[in-house]
This record gives sequence, C-alpha cells and structure tokens, in this order.
Amino acid sequence: MLKKDTMQCITNNYLLDIIQKKMSVSIHLHRNQNPNSLNLALYAKATPQELKEFVLSIPYFDATLKNFLTATGEPQTIISQAWELEFVKKCELWLGSLEWMYGKPGALAIGENNKIWLSLPF
Repeated sequence: MLKKDTMQCITNNYLLDIIQKKMSVSIHLHRNQNPNSLNLALYAKATPQELKEFVLSIPYFDATLKNFLTATGEPQTIISQAWELEFVKKCELWLGSLEWMYGKPGALAIGENNKIWLSLPF
C-alpha cells in the first residue's frame, strides 16, 4: 500500500479502469432508464460509450479532468494516494445517485464556490 505522500504516474486508462469496475455494480439500473439499451443487457461491464457518457455526466469532475479521461491515446499525470481516494469517492457518489442510476433530477448544489469539483493535481 502506498504512503499518503507517495506520488505515482498514471494514464487515463488507469482511472477509467477504476470507473469501469465501480460501474459494474449499478450499470444495469442505469440501462433500465433507456429503452434503447435492451441490447446492452448481455454486457456485464459498461461499454466504451457508457463509460464516456458517465465521465461527461459526473458533476464532481471539472472540465480538465473530464478532458483527460476522454482523451485519445494514453495521456499521463501524477497523482497521490489521497487524490486517488478522492477520485474513487466522487465516482461512487455519482454512481449511487438517483440522477445516474434512474435519470431522475436531483438537487445537486455544484458551483465554483462549493469546492466539490475534482481536478487534476498537476
């Protein structure tokens, strides 16, 4: 296990793999809100398109982080364990929301002054 102050160089695929694993828990609920997703019921994992839609829809990531995650190739950045834990926390928060699972609007208070957006550390 890494120490909290240890930094590591990662690619966007490393973070996308984390999201992909977390999405497998509730992707079936999200698919149920879309009648066109019946053909996706056979897939246990999120498709690349669903993964991209999730990244772009998550209100806890700023535009810089969303761009990094959806970039082609394998861009790299440096993160700490604390940042990674916050990333996982934000993913789980959105994956457990009514907005994501069922497409129901909620009362998310997100803005520049709320300081709940996660951005790339570097």
